[in-house]
Amino acid sequence: MEQDYSYVVPDEQLEDASEGLSTMGLTLSLPSRLLLRTEGDFQAKGLFYRITRSTLPSSIQHITLYPLSFSALSWWELEKKPPYHIQSSSRCRSIDVPSRMAVYASLLHLMVQYPGYCATRTVLLSDLSELIGYDLLGLEGGFVDPNDDEAWEDKEVDAKLACAAETIRGWVWLPGEEWMGDALVAVVAGTGSLQHLPCKA
Repeated sequence: MEQDYSYVVPDEQLEDASEGLSTMGLTLSLPSRLLLRTEGDFQAKGLFYRITRSTLPSSIQHITLYPLSFSALSWWELEKKPPYHIQSSSRCRSIDVPSRMAVYASLLHLMVQYPGYCATRTVLLSDLSELIGYDLLGLEGGFVDPNDDEAWEDKEVDAKLACAAETIRGWVWLPGEEWMGDALVAVVAGTGSLQHLPCKA
């Protein structure tokens, strides 16, 4: 499966960042019609620079640049964090990383901008579902069948759901965005569904 390393760049710096990658000798890849139809704006608004020589779909990797406006993030939601370097480096001492709550808010902000059954929203729903599973519930092994009582109990899913709900309730949302917290709590509590989150009419 194709893998990418995605970076959000201020809109006014996107052209310079793109030129920088081109100067390094990386090739800009244009999305296929199939990818545009299945992933929507995640393909249409990204600039994909291939960083692998292989042309096999399972081996291709990209550095992908997205404009900040597409992410629905604001600069004040970003925190300075030390980067992880495989080898010691003094080139970059800090990077801007969105807070945990801001990542969820960004996904929900994007969802309300798209119709219920469009490709972009489908990707967003999948991403949000996986994020909840891995981040809030700690289910690194993936989906746990609610009808599999043994697996459910073995992975302590009920306790994880309760803990996730408390975590979300502790987040401070912007005025008018409290619905986001309520919606996420409903999803992890099983009283709501991702499919019922607001969308563009």
